[in-house]
Amino acid sequence: MFGTWYFLSSDALEFNCCYFSALPLLLRNNEETKKHLIGDKHKKIMQLKMQVARLRAERDKLADYNNKLEMQNMELKQQVLDLRVENACEAKGHEILRMELGQREI
Repeated sequence: MFGTWYFLSSDALEFNCCYFSALPLLLRNNEETKKHLIGDKHKKIMQLKMQVARLRAERDKLADYNNKLEMQNMELKQQVLDLRVENACEAKGHEILRMELGQREI
């Protein structure tokens, strides 16, 4: 509220006059304050947008790195499978050779 309309003392009347004479200044300062606050909010919004952009770029970079590691992991798993097959073939080959050598001796 902009003050009370009923005053009983001269001090109250003086306050009322001072208050209403300062009202345009208060309103102007209020508008400037609003502009300042809007500017601050805009600045904060822009900072947050920049932070979001940086975080998205970091997320994309980490996703690319993760994909690279997954590909390396798949390649290593394939190498392990190939080595197991090769090892099994060697073991089977040694077994076959032993059997052939054993039959020749008989």
